[in-house]
Amino acid sequence: MKTWKGVPDKITTPSITAVLYQTVTENGKEVTTPTGKTIELTKANGYAGAFSNLPQVDDQGRTIKYSVSEKSIPTGYTSTTDKQSPDKNGVVNLVNEYTAHKTSVSVNKDWQGVPDNVKTPSITVNLYANGKKIDDKTLNSQNGYSTRFDNFPETDDNGKTIDYTVSESTVDGYKLTNDTTKNGQVKVVNGKVKLTNQYIPKQTKITVKKTWKGIPKGVDRKKLSIQAVLYANGKATKQTVTLNYANKWSADFTDLPLTDSQGKQIKYTVAEKSLPDGYTTTTSGQQKANKDGLVKLVNEYVAHKTSIKVNKNWAGVPDGVKTPSVTVTLYANGKSTNDKLTLDSQNGYSGEFKNLPETDSKGQTIKYTVVESQVSGYKSDNSGQIKVVDGKVTLTNHYIPKQTKITVKKIWKGVPTSDTRDRSIEAVLYANGKATTKTVTLNAANNWTADFTGLPVTDENGKTIVYTVAEKSVPAGYTTSTSGLQPVKNGVVTLVNDYVPNKTSVTVNKIWQGVPKGTNTPSITVTLYANGKPTDKTITLDSSNGYLGRFENLPETDDQGNKITYTVVETAVNGYTSTTTGQQVVKDGAVTLVNVFVPKKTSIKVVKEWSGVPDGTVAPSITATLYANGKATDQVVTLDSSNDYTATFDNLPETDADGNPIIYTVAETKIPDGYTSSTTGQQSVKDGVVTLKNTHTPDTPVTPVTPKTPKVPGQPDKITPGTHSTSEGGEITKTPTQSGKTTQQANTTHASNPQASTPQTVTPAKGKLPQTGAKAKQEIALTVVGILLIGLLIAWKYIGLIKK
Repeated sequence: MKTWKGVPDKITTPSITAVLYQTVTENGKEVTTPTGKTIELTKANGYAGAFSNLPQVDDQGRTIKYSVSEKSIPTGYTSTTDKQSPDKNGVVNLVNEYTAHKTSVSVNKDWQGVPDNVKTPSITVNLYANGKKIDDKTLNSQNGYSTRFDNFPETDDNGKTIDYTVSESTVDGYKLTNDTTKNGQVKVVNGKVKLTNQYIPKQTKITVKKTWKGIPKGVDRKKLSIQAVLYANGKATKQTVTLNYANKWSADFTDLPLTDSQGKQIKYTVAEKSLPDGYTTTTSGQQKANKDGLVKLVNEYVAHKTSIKVNKNWAGVPDGVKTPSVTVTLYANGKSTNDKLTLDSQNGYSGEFKNLPETDSKGQTIKYTVVESQVSGYKSDNSGQIKVVDGKVTLTNHYIPKQTKITVKKIWKGVPTSDTRDRSIEAVLYANGKATTKTVTLNAANNWTADFTGLPVTDENGKTIVYTVAEKSVPAGYTTSTSGLQPVKNGVVTLVNDYVPNKTSVTVNKIWQGVPKGTNTPSITVTLYANGKPTDKTITLDSSNGYLGRFENLPETDDQGNKITYTVVETAVNGYTSTTTGQQVVKDGAVTLVNVFVPKKTSIKVVKEWSGVPDGTVAPSITATLYANGKATDQVVTLDSSNDYTATFDNLPETDADGNPIIYTVAETKIPDGYTSSTTGQQSVKDGVVTLKNTHTPDTPVTPVTPKTPKVPGQPDKITPGTHSTSEGGEITKTPTQSGKTTQQANTTHASNPQASTPQTVTPAKGKLPQTGAKAKQEIALTVVGILLIGLLIAWKYIGLIKK
């Protein structure tokens, strides 16, 4: 049997060949030789097989010992057994171990936040395989804090992937920032691991002390307190301390790192958050700590002073206008102090009277006022001395804007000369879109022109006023093409009114003719024309509106007051012809458009079939007449041998003028002599074809009676003068000839004893030949046959002529 060790799950074990050996003792020595027998151990047979029927002794009676070994070790495996002897159960176990792939683990060290003058220490790195330490190495500046663990198996003895991790020895002053396992180990990813240590900077503290100077007696120091803010590298931190009477004006900023995350030294400063009222500072801004970590903040008491801020406000000054400078004089208790300020664009029209005593020598509060010099082109809100309130005063001057005027003109359009009504309109002035109270009246008396005068160009904020003008109301019977607010152009606004002529409408009706039942008539578009020119007005007529539409609200006259002539034109429709093409004049407000359905066309093929025509006989030509709904038309076709007795009625409408289907039939005009027809009368059309059938009728000749052999004539019993009877019942008549001689004729009367004594002309009885002698019989027979042949020949020629 075969045993595999350390094979990973995804690896398929190979088959191997087991070789059987035998060992015998020869001359006191053991000699081992192969037996030549092998077995294949594969996954299919569970890597088990047997050598059977093995002899226990050789042909010399020597005891045989058997052993087994692999023929060759598979690549990627090692063998822990060589030649194996069977155990007591006759079993040999061949063992192969998987040679695992090797891997390596690279370890790099990253130091963060280490100050420039600090030397990083060496560290010991431990390598773990599935949580068990298997090796260690040292990282230091000599190897660049980088090393590698080499030649370690990727899988364990069971073929499972080994999880490698590393740990480092504890380093004082640093903190490992990697994610670690419960055991403090860092996982190896793709054969690499980077250990990051963050420098733990040293700490310091800063003490802040407050010094007060010049505080007069009577000031309660217990009510004083200030806040100090800590700055790091010039930027305010969130750390503050309060200095007050309770902490004796001293406080500390503690646990301050000396370096930042990059190892750079942090420069700390302290500043007073705000000054208490009535005090100044000699330590303004950010203050550095001395070598002992001490920052001193000094405040000095300031005797009560006041100041007056003066601001100048300009109102209504247009954007392009430059404001002038003004002079402001300070007054104390109504008297000029000769202290002056100049306010101009350089100082933003703002100034301050500073360091003014709040009280006079008697301790009375001083009342300050200011006076400004007059400014041309401006109007001041205040005059005289202006009171100071809470140390502030604002002087406001209003710009006196320039003025303009707007001329309003009225134009009338399309007013008929017959309209003599008195007209006038009122125009309203708007400023920045809002109606003012200013209006003007335009009429014939002022030639439809009036002015808005004295209008300021700018508003109180100095913004240009946008003036517009609107007609207050439009007179009855007129519309305006300048509705709403009209802009001013070059100082002029023109208002235009159009005469509204009387309105009319045009009704359009559509009539369809000859439309077959079941056919849906299409929609049509009708365009309105005015005085022969198309307008933009159209209507659609269709089944939903009953093919009836209307152009409404149409002016009866044009802009010049002339009457408008309206016409309409319809768009052509496929499958129809119009009897009202072109522009159709409107009469009494209406117009009717007529379209006639163009029926589909068909054709009828007429075929002539002949039956019983003898060979060599040409059938005659015939004519066929077309019938529509049972009535003969004037259409006739001729069928003869030249067209193979086939012709076609083409281009036949399928429907009549009312749209009803036309039922076509065909009839043979005349049946030729010698023929009969099985398709007499009007024949229906089937699948576009009519077949006319004629049958040839041959003439039947009279069959001659075979004559009897006449008896030998005897003597007549009695001869009547002028006549006598023959033996066959004939009668001989004597007929005078032109020469005066008498010719005998045979009559068809019966006689019992005919006799002939002289030559006679005999008329045979009906159906019989005259009875003569043998020679006479032959002549008579030949004559009869000849007559028959001649008759047949004549009949044959006659029939041929008919066929032609």
